[in-house]
Amino acid sequence: MRKATTLIMAAAVSAMAVCFCVDGSAQTAGNKAVSANLPKPAVPASVAAKAVPVPAMTEFRKAGIGTTADVLKQAWGKPEVEDATGFIYNFSAKEMAQVAIDADKKVDTIAVTFQDGTGAPKAEEVFGPKEKIERKENGSIFHMVRYPEAGYWVSYFSQGNGKAVIITYKKI
Repeated sequence: MRKATTLIMAAAVSAMAVCFCVDGSAQTAGNKAVSANLPKPAVPASVAAKAVPVPAMTEFRKAGIGTTADVLKQAWGKPEVEDATGFIYNFSAKEMAQVAIDADKKVDTIAVTFQDGTGAPKAEEVFGPKEKIERKENGSIFHMVRYPEAGYWVSYFSQGNGKAVIITYKKI
């Protein structure tokens, strides 16, 4: 029962994050450097060759937009829930991910929820140190950047210190 409730809550929160992100209020950003305390993510050769703007974190746990479903399952293991449209993974009691798969069996969306913010990267680590991240008075953050040349957008939603953080990557 606890797992089912967690999965339902996580799916609802991830769906809410996607809804928040579709309002078109995205900002554009320049090329970003990878934060020193994060491993350098793999950037697809087609993106790297063009020197297009990308976020500092281009993937999560060695999977990004366009990763095949088989490669994702090799990297992340067996999902908690799986169907033709995607997967749900529970990495711990406080960290889970929902992944949508397109018709070509490639990752279309990754939504990662850190239940109380534990283990979540900071927004500056996701977007890069030069990106201006606006925090509200209550400590919450909603920031989204479109990377059209890379073919996806990234959003970061935090309810504030000690509360949920949701990071979403979505193919454009």
